[in-house]
Amino acid sequence: MNIPKDLNSSSISSEDRERVSFVVACYHSEKSLPGVVEDIFRALPKDRFEVELILVDDGSSDGTFRVIREIASDNRGVKGVRLARNFGQQHAMLAGFRECSGSIVVYCDDDGQSPVKDIAKLIDPILGGEEYDMVWAAYHTPNGSMLKRLGSYGNELMARWLLKKPKDLVFGNLWACRRFVIDEVIKCDNPFPYLGGMFLRVTNRMGNVYLDRGRSDYEETTYSFRKLLSVWLNGFTAYSLIPLRLASVAGFVFALCGFLYMGYTVVYKLLHPEVQMGYSSLMSVMLFMFGIVLGILGIMGEYIGRIYLNINKLPQSVIRETVESEE
Repeated sequence: MNIPKDLNSSSISSEDRERVSFVVACYHSEKSLPGVVEDIFRALPKDRFEVELILVDDGSSDGTFRVIREIASDNRGVKGVRLARNFGQQHAMLAGFRECSGSIVVYCDDDGQSPVKDIAKLIDPILGGEEYDMVWAAYHTPNGSMLKRLGSYGNELMARWLLKKPKDLVFGNLWACRRFVIDEVIKCDNPFPYLGGMFLRVTNRMGNVYLDRGRSDYEETTYSFRKLLSVWLNGFTAYSLIPLRLASVAGFVFALCGFLYMGYTVVYKLLHPEVQMGYSSLMSVMLFMFGIVLGILGIMGEYIGRIYLNINKLPQSVIRETVESEE
């Protein structure tokens, strides 16, 4: 790895520089992670910024933590965190946030596609005044697998509908924010976190900077359909009561429709005694109505189940070990 041996080598004292913490959630990134770390090491001028790097291994089964251990042991300012198993990206991000100490916190993915070299363009609007508490990188062209794009589109619709995210605000895999945002986010001990919802609850001073997407030879997504579905469910049930309210409205609407249909059949039978009531139409209505009822009960059961797990203090993540330079 062609990277400096000292992440913060500068003749200027740390008191005169802004401390920036980079957090990277890593999963099966043994090949791509060294390039990401090299980009981070060279991203910011050392006369303006003191950099801290937190690498969180989310239970990878390859050599990801071995790479993290080598980087952390050889470079001051780098800390490696290994989770006991695969908890998921959102959980790994929160574990990293709890370990960082910078006044500005930056997150990027581990696949090398985030343009970390341009991170100063996200940090400068935050340091330039009070207008922004958080700045996200947006891209002119979509990228990634069809599944990843589908997941991003689904999360976008959910955030707009349930969390009232502004339409012109684009969430992404590279962003920077003020320290107080992270301080509020890590107070959450919900075992089903959804960071987009947390950020929108903390501040509405967010913006986008459009960048050219980074290049990577490692574009395989580690997001399965099950993981995407889990993220959607967290967003639906963790930070909004709209699904429950929609279930209540749907119950009343279909009950009203059933009542009106019942009145219609009674009147029609009185006006046309010779007409036989059909078994198939009766079964269709019953199946339809019972399907709606079961769907509503399923939504309520999802909420109740998550309440039960919260009461039992299900941990967000478990740290197996941490590593950092002894210097």
